[in-house]
Amino acid sequence: MKKNILLIVMLSLFLSVVPAFSQSSETKCTAKILFDFVVGSTVLPAGDYALRTARMNCVVIQNKEAGAAAFIFSRDILLSPTGSPARKTKWVFAHDGNRHVLHQVMVEGDDHVIDLIHSTEIAELPETSK
Repeated sequence: MKKNILLIVMLSLFLSVVPAFSQSSETKCTAKILFDFVVGSTVLPAGDYALRTARMNCVVIQNKEAGAAAFIFSRDILLSPTGSPARKTKWVFAHDGNRHVLHQVMVEGDDHVIDLIHSTEIAELPETSK
């Protein structure tokens, strides 16, 4: 019984958050990714992607053709103490075993890096890469 109530509460929260996210999100950049990759615990196929951000440091990465998407929390890391903007957009992947894992995205004109927060099963990038 408690499991059913918890499931209903979680489902209602999810259904209320997804529409709010899509209404207030902003497309930050797009990229053509030539290989399958992992975001959080979601495996996404190769293709054209859009990265959208919303409040509360939530990011969605969505395949524009297939519609496959991953939601993940992120944190902003300043590029430099002076806040100089990124000169180009860059998606940063790392190999983790036999898979590519998306870790960071720099957006042209932004003064920070979008650093994706993964679960403990995915190793974070070394400090020198950030």
